[in-house]
Amino acid sequence: MKSLCFKLLLILATLFVSCSSNNNDDYTDTEEGAFFELNLPETYFNYANIELPEHYTTNGFPSAFQFRAPIEYDNTPIDNPVTDAGATLGRVLFYDKKLSANSTISCASCHKSEHGFSDLDTLSEGFEGGLIRRHSMSIVNARFYADGRFFWDERAQTLEEQVLMPFQDDVEMGLTLQELIQIANEQSYYPILFKDAFGDSSITSDRISRALA
Repeated sequence: MKSLCFKLLLILATLFVSCSSNNNDDYTDTEEGAFFELNLPETYFNYANIELPEHYTTNGFPSAFQFRAPIEYDNTPIDNPVTDAGATLGRVLFYDKKLSANSTISCASCHKSEHGFSDLDTLSEGFEGGLIRRHSMSIVNARFYADGRFFWDERAQTLEEQVLMPFQDDVEMGLTLQELIQIANEQSYYPILFKDAFGDSSITSDRISRALA
C-alpha cells in the first residue's frame, strides 16, 4: 500500500512540474485566442541570408523607365542588420497578444499574413474593440520602400520608429513603453530570445524596436 501511494505521489509531482514548466511558454497566435506553444527550431531559420528572386536583385526594366532593382532601395540601417536570432525574436514579438493592455491584440491581428500582412476590414479593431483611425497598410516589402518612411502620412522616419507606435496607441494596443517592457520581462521566453539576439537578456524598447523592424 505504501509503495502504491509513493508511486501515485511521484506521478502527481511529475505532472505538477511538467505543467508548471509550461505556464509561460505559450503565446496567443490567432484571432480566436487559441494558445500555441513556442515551437522554435533548435537552429534558427535563415533570415539573414535569404536568397532573393532575380527580379529583386536585377533591374529588368528598359533604361527609359526610372526604376531600379528593389535591392537598391533596401532601407535596412547599417546599425540594425538582419540576423537569424533577431528576426526570430521579432517574429515572436509580432504574434504575441500578451503585448497589449488586455492580451487580445498583436501586430498580426491587424497585419494578417493571409491577407498580404494587411486587413480585409477597412478599419481594424483595437484591444477594446474600438476602430483604429486608418486602414492597416500592408507591410510586405517594407524593407524595400525607397523613402524609408512609414504610416500613411509617413510620420515615422524609420521602420524602427514605426514599430513602437502601435503599442503606445490608446486604441490599438494601449500600453506605455515601460508597460511593454514589463510584460515582456514577465514571460519566460523573452530573456532567452533577447540574449540570443543581443548578447544579454536585457529587454529595452530600443531592442524591441530593432527586432521587430
